Amino acid sequence: DWKNDITLFLKDVETVPNSVLVLGNAGARYIDLSDTKNFVAHREESLEKGIKYLKHAIELHPRYVNGYLNLGLAYFKLRKDFEALYYWKNAERLYPNNPYLRNYYQVYSNDLKNRGATAFNRGRMDSAAMAYNMWTLLTPYDHEAWYNLGGAYFNQQKYALAKRSW
Repeated sequence: DWKNDITLFLKDVETVPNSVLVLGNAGARYIDLSDTKNFVAHREESLEKGIKYLKHAIELHPRYVNGYLNLGLAYFKLRKDFEALYYWKNAERLYPNNPYLRNYYQVYSNDLKNRGATAFNRGRMDSAAMAYNMWTLLTPYDHEAWYNLGGAYFNQQKYALAKRSW
């Protein structure tokens, strides 16, 4: 069955459905597939299948860091911010200096910053504040995130929140 890692793990998960390693790898392969040319039409379905395997893996082994990392990535790709943050913060709790997590946080921070700026420039201060608030939750020591959040609150005339943010 081994033409590549994808065929290997997707077949193995049928054979050993309670192996954390196999479940984690099958889930990760579905996340990988979601970005391939042949799966673009089924992107969400592929991500949901990956999520199913990864959730089962962390049920079996609640300290399985890669499961949390990949769940965060899947939800990030689905644009489900709270879920992505939840799983990545669990990974951070278990392995604070994980190098993959730092990369994910950098990409996610830039995404939230851009979403906030776009909303801000369109006059959508509520949406800007939501994006910037998520950014502060992701990286609580990032002064730029707090500054931008304060600006969004200020423009909504939420002066106490703006002052607290600044």
